[in-house]
Amino acid sequence: MSAVSTPVFADQQTFDFLARHGCTVSEESKDALANAGFLEPYTNAIIADALSRGVAKQEGAYVVLDASICTIELPDIQTTLAVGNPEIRAIAPYIRDEYEYAGETTVNEGCFLTDAVDVFTDRASGDLDRGTADYLDFLAAGIISGELRFFSPNPLATPLGFQSFAGDCADVPNMPIVTPSHDFIASHFGQYVRAIGETSECDGPASGSALSIAAELQGLSGDRFEDPDPTFNAWLFFEYELITMAAGWHEGLSGSERGAPRPPLCHYPN
Repeated sequence: MSAVSTPVFADQQTFDFLARHGCTVSEESKDALANAGFLEPYTNAIIADALSRGVAKQEGAYVVLDASICTIELPDIQTTLAVGNPEIRAIAPYIRDEYEYAGETTVNEGCFLTDAVDVFTDRASGDLDRGTADYLDFLAAGIISGELRFFSPNPLATPLGFQSFAGDCADVPNMPIVTPSHDFIASHFGQYVRAIGETSECDGPASGSALSIAAELQGLSGDRFEDPDPTFNAWLFFEYELITMAAGWHEGLSGSERGAPRPPLCHYPN
């Protein structure tokens, strides 16, 4: 089947499907396409055509589609436990913590997760790798839904942990600040991934610009963090990183290994 005989609408349907896979063709995304009913000959023809037109790039074993034909969207992450589950609520006590640093007073108040990874490891019969994978899915799904956040407008003030905004944990003092920033996670995820991919070489160290990239997307320049918009989250880069981990975009990730980014989070030198 030649690329010429491939219907135009099939191209866009394929690209739209791959949007939630980082606009990246991998063994996993090809399997997902096949399971969704996309015929392999058509898929192969579409990808080959994109490569020939220069709107896709071969990155090792992966093909990354250009932003001109594919907009990266948040991945579809499934979790075995919802944030509002009683089992999770039991390990998310209401806490009020106040401390001073560099002359500023920081207050953390709300429901913060404690030892959540242990819950998932226990549910996985002690299998640390599976428990860690399930925990990452839980965190990513919660961040995407807005029911979990790792939020602080100050990069020097690390949050107590992941804050739950599910159920009775939603009525907290910082909710009016955190909630408006949630839409930003979806609207700028693709730009963040593309920027990280452009600045990180595969088989090399991960980009050290993640914090700055996330800050610039939120309207701050470089490393300036003075008097930011209160909805600015200095830890957005960390939330994005967890989402990409849960999506499977890190090779060798396990309960004991951090793994290494793979396309679309990196590129190979020309």
